[in-house]
This record gives sequence, structure tokens and C-alpha cells, in this order.
Amino acid sequence: MKIRKKATRSGVNLKQKTGEEFFQLPRAEFLMEEVRENEIDQIGDLATNPSVHVSNRFTLLVMDNCMVGADIREGDYVVVEVQPGYPEGCLLAVQLGNQRLVRRYTRVEGRIHLHCDPPGKQVIIVEEHTPDFHILGQVVQVIREIK
Repeated sequence: MKIRKKATRSGVNLKQKTGEEFFQLPRAEFLMEEVRENEIDQIGDLATNPSVHVSNRFTLLVMDNCMVGADIREGDYVVVEVQPGYPEGCLLAVQLGNQRLVRRYTRVEGRIHLHCDPPGKQVIIVEEHTPDFHILGQVVQVIREIK
């Protein structure tokens, strides 16, 4: 593990509007080991938080409880990654009219089926080129605030 004494933001353009910035933090046990070995007073002297601009990822607030079976709840944030294609059965974020939804994706007879989890709730079936429908990307991470 490399130790940096000073956080830098070189190479990151904070004024970019596309994508978001993500941070990489070392695991706590590695930091504690470094503190013990180097007799450092504060863990903050080791942890740097340089941001990384990722243009093909963004976060989205989940607005319903239709995916509780996948442990995604209203109020969670999901990290969505834009990709050239999406595997059958993955979780997608989609724009349908003025709503942004997270649903499980399948294709049946050339149509896109968007399923809730647990199954049994409403299935949304759309043609790929339906007006006001757009696949935003694949859900790759869930962020939940602990209250």
C-alpha cells in the first residue's frame, strides 16, 4: 500500500458536468496496520481521498420499493454504469416518461420486459424504440444511508 502524506486533485477537472467523481478508500485494517508499524498518531495522516472522475457512471435516487427482493429500497442511491449492451437478467435503470425506474431486465420476442422483485408486481413491457423510453445503464452498486 502506498502512503501519501498529502491529498492532491491533479488531473481532475472539477468543473466537468458529465459523470460523477468516485473515491477510493483503503480498508480500515490496512490503515490500522500502517498506524501500528509507523507509530503514526492519526489515521487521517495516512488516508488520502483523491477523487476519480468516471464519465460512464452516475448515481440515481430510487423512488419506489419495487425492488426490495433485490435489497434496493426507496431512498437508496444506485450507481449506474452506461455500457454498450446489457446481459439478460441484470438490473437496469431506465427512463420511462418522466419517471426513472430500477427494474430487472429481460427480452421476450424482441420486447423489453422490466420486472419488479419480488415478482408478481407489475411487469412493464416496451418496444426498444418507444418514445420517452431510454435505458440509462446497469445498476452496479447500491448506496444506503444509515439513519
